[in-house]
Amino acid sequence: MGEEGSAGGTVRYVDSSLERLEVHVSGLIDPRHRITVNGHALPLQPTGRVGEFVAGVRYRAWLPPSALH
Repeated sequence: MGEEGSAGGTVRYVDSSLERLEVHVSGLIDPRHRITVNGHALPLQPTGRVGEFVAGVRYRAWLPPSALH
């Protein structure tokens, strides 16, 4: 599963096209400020400090030429 035939044998592709950004925000006032990516609000998680939040954003950085997904 996930393998493709090749001239030299069998090839198993690894999807390295996903990238991740980590967002750290301070001084945020929740009802007043909103951080969005492509129109979607980030699910910010509190760090325990007042007005400080973090989030992670995964995105496809490039399109692999061949894969099963």
